[in-house]
Amino acid sequence: SAAAAASDIERRRQLATQEAQLHKALLSYDTGVTRETRGVVTQQAVDLGEGVKEIVEVDSIDGPRVLLESGRLCDFRHVINSPWKPGLQHNQLGVDWEVMTSTQRKTCVELAARYNRAMRSSGRMEAAMGPGPTNPNPYGRALEARRGARVPKAHN
Repeated sequence: SAAAAASDIERRRQLATQEAQLHKALLSYDTGVTRETRGVVTQQAVDLGEGVKEIVEVDSIDGPRVLLESGRLCDFRHVINSPWKPGLQHNQLGVDWEVMTSTQRKTCVELAARYNRAMRSSGRMEAAMGPGPTNPNPYGRALEARRGARVPKAHN
């Protein structure tokens, strides 16, 4: 019937539109993001104000390196992703470090320094390196602190 054919055509148009949007998003992903360095690594001292300085490692190809909870360094785009362009989500990555303007580079280095300082002072790195996994639920952590650490049972 004509009505069924029209609805089928409309459904196919909607699917084509959705596929086009997904393809456009796929093209903006960058598979070059890595935890390893690819270029020459230098260190930059960044003044965070009030006499506080933070040293940031900057890769000549990938840009500044940020701290993970494990204590390892990785590409800044895992954490700081085009702060001047809000709305990027789902691992969409912005401009490569090599094509950024000097202002964008300076912004990313400063944000990486602030992030690294916050990571060190938050205690999240020590918790990640401590014994056993940390409870991600803040209420669960409060209960554990209140009743004390439980000793895990040995399984036979």
